Amino acid sequence: MRVGPAKIASDGGHTRLSVRFHNKARSGVLWYAVESPYGHWLMPERLDPFLVALLPIAMDCGETLELDGPVSERLYYNITHYYMHILRAQIPRLALIPVVSGSLESAPAGNRPRFVATGCSCGIDSFSVLADHFWGDAPPGFKVSHLLFHNVGSHGNDQALFERRYERVRSFAEELSIPLVKINSNLAAIFGGDFETTMTTRNISAALVLQQMFGKYLHGSSFRYEDCFVGRTKYSAFSEPCAVHLFSTESMDCILAGSQYSRVEKTERVAAIEAARRHLDVCVSASEETNCSVCSKCARTLLTLEILGKVSLFSGVFNLDRYARIRRRYIMFVVMHNDPFSVEIREEAGKRDFRFPLVARLACVCRLRRVWGALPEWVRSIVKWGWDWVHGVPGAVWKE
Repeated sequence: MRVGPAKIASDGGHTRLSVRFHNKARSGVLWYAVESPYGHWLMPERLDPFLVALLPIAMDCGETLELDGPVSERLYYNITHYYMHILRAQIPRLALIPVVSGSLESAPAGNRPRFVATGCSCGIDSFSVLADHFWGDAPPGFKVSHLLFHNVGSHGNDQALFERRYERVRSFAEELSIPLVKINSNLAAIFGGDFETTMTTRNISAALVLQQMFGKYLHGSSFRYEDCFVGRTKYSAFSEPCAVHLFSTESMDCILAGSQYSRVEKTERVAAIEAARRHLDVCVSASEETNCSVCSKCARTLLTLEILGKVSLFSGVFNLDRYARIRRRYIMFVVMHNDPFSVEIREEAGKRDFRFPLVARLACVCRLRRVWGALPEWVRSIVKWGWDWVHGVPGAVWKE
């Protein structure tokens, strides 16, 4: 795969940084765009963000990644010696490939930047980062000065959804009087779906676009250290404690923030933040203007808040009546699954003597998850339909 050189163009209040890439199977243009006030921070002299973004595609093709321009020496070394092995452990079909750069740059891009950024979706992870690095007692060099909002795949390839979600985050940033930088891209169109598999490289590539501006990028973690590993998985977030720092350059340090906390601990910390009670947004539904209160992430957050005794504080951003209709079903899901978040919720419920409904407790004792997994798909479909008919709600929480 051949990449570059990078070009800059301005149009309609935005500045775009782009490269052309091509290999045996495909060709195209990958671009990132920021609003014009931030355009002078873009750096066409280095191809660092494009190296990070296109690496999984090149490894999937098994082709040499040829970069027609300089890259950070630090980033090049860490990717070729370490990160490719982490990514291949996660996705075994990928090949270890040569990476060829026009040159390696060992000096920072201009003066060492002083600003500190973190991605912000107004979810639990991003609020947790702010709890430590904006409201907390972090040293001045680690205080968040800017928020980033990326369009690299978490919104699908849906520009309208990206813009709607951006407006919600913008109102939060304005309340805090903190600058919000919107980074648009066509990365989702190039990769297609399955965002979770490459979410780490996608998000960090967007931050690297502005490495002249930010000396530190705090990447919000998804999982606690105890649950992380390097190995085959759909979720690149599991390997982030080993991976995120490897994307640092001479100009910008990439730091993973939050893996010292479980998701339950993060939720408890977020519940203490008054702004979160007005702006918390965890929903995965693309059709809702606010939290739908029945999808897997909404249900998980609400059950956790209920166990913590904090759910009523968030009645302004959730529909608690809708949650009540799927509550028992989600509890059944939690007791029948051993994913890290379900385990955390069960542990917290035990610590607080929070009593699940009798049917859920029986499921836990009988380990119905194994029985459920052994049933034919047509039997499970009938059971799901029957449950929905009895409770009169859609099957949102069966999807996780």
